[in-house]
Amino acid sequence: SAIPVRYRFCRHTLLFAIGLDLMIDPGHRGHPSRVKRLAEELYKALAREGAAFVFGCVRDEIFQFHKAISKWRAVGSVHYYAAPFRLPYLGPASGVARAGVRIWNRLSRQPSERADAAFEIEKVNDAGFAAWRYGIFPSNYTTVALPGGGSAIYATELYYPITGLPRGIRAGVLIDVFPLTKANFDAAVSGIRRREPDLTVLAYQGVLPFPARDMLRIPAKYEKQAWTLAGRILDPDQIDDRVFDMRHWNINLSNGDVV
Repeated sequence: SAIPVRYRFCRHTLLFAIGLDLMIDPGHRGHPSRVKRLAEELYKALAREGAAFVFGCVRDEIFQFHKAISKWRAVGSVHYYAAPFRLPYLGPASGVARAGVRIWNRLSRQPSERADAAFEIEKVNDAGFAAWRYGIFPSNYTTVALPGGGSAIYATELYYPITGLPRGIRAGVLIDVFPLTKANFDAAVSGIRRREPDLTVLAYQGVLPFPARDMLRIPAKYEKQAWTLAGRILDPDQIDDRVFDMRHWNINLSNGDVV
């Protein structure tokens, strides 16, 4: 299965496909070549429907699987970020932790500023996209209006809960900020902190091309799982190798099917 979604690719609006599953009942799987055949038939069907690119954010073992049977190529790594809100052991003094994050972000090595340049590759964030992305699971999503007409979407009650959280930690997930600029992102984190006074931490999964004010990027060795953005060109007349350069992408949890 795969879900066709409209994307902008270098000023052109094209149909991309978010690849989800290749499933065969265990009683009928047989030789691994059957899974490869299933994949190829899916990609042919997507191409007939006009999809130019199929992709997904997947765990490393799944990427290796798609790479082997379907010739997927890696675009780049997707990172984890976290902003401390109200830490149980600090209480009202949690602001000290936020100040520490800001100082760390100013002093540590950070990605270079993009000067809020437009992304070459990102979803068409229209009503049709929102109806699909935020309507398929019974999770409660909240929208925050941002200055200048932007918006952010977050969730505190997740369809798939985060496992392994220490007792007393209440985590929320920032799903999307659109348009993704430093000003919008920082305003979104601040706005959610005011709305959710009991939230312990706000997490974000994606790639930020600028230094966030209140969020730390989690070092790779502490990431629960590594995620890779990867895919395959279905129509080389519409897509070129720029699609495999992460610098062009606006990618986060909104580009998947679940929280």
